[in-house]
Amino acid sequence: MEQVTQYLNTHFLVHPEVDTQKLIGSIVSGLPASGATSKQIAQAVESLVKDEKKFVRKVATHAACDEKIRYDLLLHKNSKMTLGDMVKVLRQKMCEHYKWQATELKPGQYGYDTLAVSIWYLRDVKKCDVMSRVESSKVHDAWAANHKYWAIHKPYMTGPYYEPFNQLDHNDARVTTPYDKLDEVEKEKDDFIAEVIIKLMNETP
Repeated sequence: MEQVTQYLNTHFLVHPEVDTQKLIGSIVSGLPASGATSKQIAQAVESLVKDEKKFVRKVATHAACDEKIRYDLLLHKNSKMTLGDMVKVLRQKMCEHYKWQATELKPGQYGYDTLAVSIWYLRDVKKCDVMSRVESSKVHDAWAANHKYWAIHKPYMTGPYYEPFNQLDHNDARVTTPYDKLDEVEKEKDDFIAEVIIKLMNETP
């Protein structure tokens, strides 16, 4: 019951008219008696809080690994494009380039944070800079830092973040592998992300 209460409180604002204890009891009764996984708890809660007038989902405002990386941050004084806007464009470019199904990431998702942290790591790229291994390496470092944080700390258990679809391995060898030692597929992905970010920065006043 404690885990259910924690998930409900960290992910939703509940209208006062809702009998919270009764709701939690209903959720718990539908879970395995031997103990439920975090994913089962999330699914059970989500299935019963669909009334948007009674339950308002809390929205993450910054990357889980660093409070300074706010999604509404303007990286340049004269720009109207926020960090979140850049994440959206970067995601679109990746879907087009890799021919992925065009799905928009949500603030508070692991993938959203991965892109947000990558942009943050390249925030000081100057106009007209040409992409180099330095920028690609920073993108890889950003992925590694975000991945390690999510795998170890599981922010979706204590804050308004979404549990990843696939379990994250904190022992993933890529976390400690420098960019130069990655395979060509991983390098190409880092190169592409760095290239798009640099173009976005050059387009930003």
